[in-house]
Amino acid sequence: MIGQHSPQFQAGYVAGLEGGYTVDAFEMSQMDDGYVLGYVVGQSEAESFRQASKMVWAWQAGELGRLYRVPLRSLEAFIDEDDDFDGSLLRALRESYEARDDELDEDDEPFG
Repeated sequence: MIGQHSPQFQAGYVAGLEGGYTVDAFEMSQMDDGYVLGYVVGQSEAESFRQASKMVWAWQAGELGRLYRVPLRSLEAFIDEDDDFDGSLLRALRESYEARDDELDEDDEPFG
């Protein structure tokens, strides 16, 4: 697993906290894995602070993790068992990560 104290993770974490927007998946695919994980954790944490809900962290982390192809188990490691005594955060993370969009936007239609 990628270390939380690695410089790449820390740089991504700070960028996620300060970002306020979702970075394009292609752009993120060019980044180090530690940076991407840090960004997802930081962005999710910032949004959960804004909305005062740990559940928001789980949903945001799941969505961004899926978008940026962060392994689910890497995200699961950030859920504190003391905060998730009933397993609801872990379930929300997994549901969000595994969700699929049923409809494509017009701009997202495949070529052909």
